Amino acid sequence: MNVTLSGLSIKGISTCIPQKLLNLRDLSNQFGETEVERIMKSTGIEKIRIADEGTCASDLCETAAKYLLTEINLNPKDIDGVIFVTETPDYIVPATSVILQNKLKIPTTAVAFDINYGCSGYVYGIYLASLLISSKSCKNVLLLVGDVITPYVNNLDRSLKMILGDAGSATIISEGDDKFSFNIFSDGSGFQTLMIPAGGARIPKSEKTSLLLERENGNYRTDENILMNGLDVFNFAIREAPKSILEVLNQHGWQKEEIKLFGLHQPNFLIIDFIRKKLKLQSDVIPIAMRETGNTGPASIPMLLTVEHKTLEEQDRLEKVVLCGFGIGLSCASVALPLKSTKIFDPIIFN
Repeated sequence: MNVTLSGLSIKGISTCIPQKLLNLRDLSNQFGETEVERIMKSTGIEKIRIADEGTCASDLCETAAKYLLTEINLNPKDIDGVIFVTETPDYIVPATSVILQNKLKIPTTAVAFDINYGCSGYVYGIYLASLLISSKSCKNVLLLVGDVITPYVNNLDRSLKMILGDAGSATIISEGDDKFSFNIFSDGSGFQTLMIPAGGARIPKSEKTSLLLERENGNYRTDENILMNGLDVFNFAIREAPKSILEVLNQHGWQKEEIKLFGLHQPNFLIIDFIRKKLKLQSDVIPIAMRETGNTGPASIPMLLTVEHKTLEEQDRLEKVVLCGFGIGLSCASVALPLKSTKIFDPIIFN
């Protein structure tokens, strides 16, 4: 799907990360120093952010939102849309977005809904917020994107234990003078590639689903833990992300050489570098920023922007931006947009 929407702006972006850090080298006794070093080298990840027990994605997003609204001087009463993108909601029902609407003192007249999405979820969220603005349904939409995924990672599954981290973000999409172009691709035939098999209506939790079993390559997990077929995710990402990026550039009328920032989902260094090479881009236009956070899923793109914003602003690299998320679903989503006038803030620590 290709579409361009006008009359938009992104006013601000903030992120929130847990205080707790897992240094991957501390796992050397469990998984072996050689294996840990190998994974760190291929992923570019050295530390993982882990939320404390009882902390939810909504808590991180709420903190990010309060900070952002204060910093850009926007009254919660002026928010008329709330979108919460996550794979880890507070409850099965009700929607967490409604809970956040109340906590943030956003008017009851605001529309509020959840989206169950991961890696491509930030771009999906911008798209849906943009639709609300473009249709004149809303003037200011609060987009909250994040996961607390680490509780779903089995401690004996080294394939994910050293990759996935927790984070939340807040973005304000408002009426403005900018246009955003989107390319969105979905392939549900690969839904089993990255998933939590048990715990939903299809496979309820049971004694059987809680059994710890040895899986591929000596990893252990239950059916209530998250699983990933790394090779399939890799192949999907390097096949579809470059195509999506080129499609959205064509849709928006920009040339590849004009773009000083390609903000990609941050799964690991290897995937990002393969995408860069397929697009024949220099490494400086595709920053990598998961070294001390891990792969934070739907929050990874705003995390990248908040980690790198000072450099990006100093080097005047926010005039023409392409963002691209890819993975779980399987799905891929790209957007071309300006962030020159967007206020972006350093990540804040959740207390």
